[in-house]
Amino acid sequence: MENDILTEITEEAPAEDELLRLYDKRRIDDAAAMQAALCVLLAAAFFAAHLLVPEIADPVFSKLAGLAQSEHEVIGNPITLIEELL
Repeated sequence: MENDILTEITEEAPAEDELLRLYDKRRIDDAAAMQAALCVLLAAAFFAAHLLVPEIADPVFSKLAGLAQSEHEVIGNPITLIEELL
């Protein structure tokens, strides 16, 4: 009886490779969804700040736009820093 149950479970269970593929795909989808949600929240926060306190929001937005357009890295690439040390 127990062997029949184990056989049914193993026959219905997906293969390990299939589970890993599904898990990796879900992780990628989760990352994209999180980035999209964060982008929407930041846009709403900037919009609300512009309406409520424009004297603070405008300089912050200008600084952010300047950083986005700059070719200088705000946070350096750690691999490049290690290469420079070697």
